[in-house]
Amino acid sequence: MQGSGSCLGWRWLVGITLVASTSAVACSDGGGAAAPHDAGADVGGISAAPVVAAPDLRFKWVGAGFSIKAAGLTNAGPGASGTVGFRGQEFWSALEITGESASFYYSFKTVENLENMAGTATSGSLSVLGADLDGLEDPRGIVTSLDSGYFDLGSPSYVYNALLIRTESEAVAYQPFTRGSVAPDDLAAWAADNGKRGVVVTALCPQAVAADAGPDPGSLYVTAFGRKGDTATYETQVAITPFDGLAAQLDAMAAGGYILTALGRSRTEHDASDNFVAVGTRVAGQTSPRIIELVDVPCVVGSGNTAGRQELDALVARGFALVGYIFHAPSSACDGSPTWALIGER
Repeated sequence: MQGSGSCLGWRWLVGITLVASTSAVACSDGGGAAAPHDAGADVGGISAAPVVAAPDLRFKWVGAGFSIKAAGLTNAGPGASGTVGFRGQEFWSALEITGESASFYYSFKTVENLENMAGTATSGSLSVLGADLDGLEDPRGIVTSLDSGYFDLGSPSYVYNALLIRTESEAVAYQPFTRGSVAPDDLAAWAADNGKRGVVVTALCPQAVAADAGPDPGSLYVTAFGRKGDTATYETQVAITPFDGLAAQLDAMAAGGYILTALGRSRTEHDASDNFVAVGTRVAGQTSPRIIELVDVPCVVGSGNTAGRQELDALVARGFALVGYIFHAPSSACDGSPTWALIGER
């Protein structure tokens, strides 16, 4: 989708998402957050079956007990400032990590009669990332995924892309909402401190532009959320690794019972040219192993938006939720080489 339009914010979501295409997404003014069924385009209607509530969104639908199906693939914008959204029985969790100006994301549906959700995809200047997300913050939802990178359309700059998702239930509140600018080496301590207070890290991306950071990897912008009524404390694990070592690190996390709740890069470079940063979270003492799988998808000429769909469908059919999505091609050549990594966990 082209990020040329602008909504008033996460609290006033309207518009439509055109899944399985990169067409423009319309966005217009709408009603306030106090109305649980405010104006907006329904992605899916409510059927006669009992409506079921969404799970704890902080854990990316891992182990949620829903039968998940991929619904479509959409482009999260060209890096120019813009905000679009949807309302309906769909959700998303993982933004394609590219380090460039645009990122794709998959939307999903459930076999169950899921309550209506509202989602936002937004992009803008990296320098105002924190202020933008503060303006979109809604107590019923979370930031699910972030990426930042270089954008040059006549005026070079650094930009961010972000995904947010919320429930329409007035009984749910993801608070407190915590965000910080954290050095990669300090992230483990920051995540652990928040976990002890029931606050879960959900997204991260580089905050300092590479050209300004020099040999210093700079800081990460990190978001973390609590949840009303959640009395659990959480243990966390952080891995910082090149792409070649990522699968092994994630396997080790999952074997210890950790769910991948945040994934990003350590610098504003692109195409997996630097380290990846992964945050795993588990309820304290809950060490039952989980399974995580990284599936590489090749770039095949002519595949277009269907690239990776077969692999993704196979993942979710086996009970995996998509917790990470990475573009890591070493070049722009579409020659059958591994290009995208789909990361599923169950």
